[in-house]
Amino acid sequence: NMYSPSSGYRSAQLGVQLSLALYAGGAVNSAVRQALALQEREQQLLLQTRASLQLQVRRAYYDTTEGVARVQALEQALQSAQQLLLSSRKGVQAGSRTQTDVLNALQRQAEAQRDLAQARYQLVLARQRLRTLCGVAPAQAIGTTQSQLGPAPG
Repeated sequence: NMYSPSSGYRSAQLGVQLSLALYAGGAVNSAVRQALALQEREQQLLLQTRASLQLQVRRAYYDTTEGVARVQALEQALQSAQQLLLSSRKGVQAGSRTQTDVLNALQRQAEAQRDLAQARYQLVLARQRLRTLCGVAPAQAIGTTQSQLGPAPG
């Protein structure tokens, strides 16, 4: 075969490149293990949150029931203090008591009123906390509390 200018060669190339990983199992296994670990962590967090919420609800319920009992006891203490004041005043009129006894009775009555007001306030807070923990919307819980307290003085 001689090369002559009139004859020509045609040349063409066709190529295919194939890229295939020989081993990709480590990345897949690692991703699966990581996803399972994240799922386990989230499940544990959910369990912990539920337990914490149950404890908070139980504590708020006990605070509420204890608050009711405390208010009732302090209402009785206030009645006793008022009765003591009344009897002290009558005792002064009869001559068996002194003004000091009346002043002491007044002080006890004021302390009983203060303690009762504080207990009522704590009861309102405990009820509000319990409602909120039980999922009542804050605006609705506040509305319920306001309706229980009655109209504002003024």
